[in-house]
Amino acid sequence: MQVRLILLLVVLVGLGVGVAIKFTGAKKVGANEALSEEPGSTLDSNGESLALVREKQKPLGLRELPGEEPGEPPQLSIRAYPDKSTGKNRVMFEITEAHGYYVESFNVVLWYKSSPDMTAEDSPLTLPKVVENYLKANETLVDCMEVVPIEMSRVKGDLGNAENWGAAIQRHGRARAKNPEPLPVLAQAYDCGT
Repeated sequence: MQVRLILLLVVLVGLGVGVAIKFTGAKKVGANEALSEEPGSTLDSNGESLALVREKQKPLGLRELPGEEPGEPPQLSIRAYPDKSTGKNRVMFEITEAHGYYVESFNVVLWYKSSPDMTAEDSPLTLPKVVENYLKANETLVDCMEVVPIEMSRVKGDLGNAENWGAAIQRHGRARAKNPEPLPVLAQAYDCGT
C-alpha cells in the first residue's frame, strides 16, 4: 500500500512540474539549438547564426557540394611520422592527391612498425581515425593523433621515427577537380599546432 502511495505521489509531482513549465512560457530547445537572450532570435549563445551552426554539424557527405566529379578517381597518398617537437606523444599524418583534386572525409589507419614489412594487423599499436575534413585542391591536409599512455606502453614508450609508421586511407568521400565555391564551413577541429 505504501509503495502505491509513493508511486502516485511521484507521478503527481512530475505532472505538476510539467504543467508549470508549460504555462510559464519556457522555450523548448532542440539538440542543435542554443537559447538566445531575445525571443525569436536566430543566433546561438556565441552570436553565430543557428543555420551556420547546423550546417557545421552536418557531415560533409550530406551537404551540398558544387562542382563536377573529376573524370578519374582520386589518387591519394598518406604518410605518418611522430611529432617530437611539442613534447606530446603525437603522430602526424599528411594526405595528398596526385591530380590536385579537392577530396573530403577520410577513414585512415596509422600503425607502428617494429619491422619494415609489418602490417596494421600485426602491429602492437594501430590508430584508426575518421577525418571529417577536406583536402583542398593542390594542397596537403595535415592532421594528427594523440597517443595516450596506455598505447605508448605497447611501443615501449617510444614512437620511433617516420620509418616506424605505416599509414593507409581506407575510404574517402566525394571529390571535385577544383575547390568548390564556397568551401564547406567546418566545425572547430582539434589544432595539431601546424
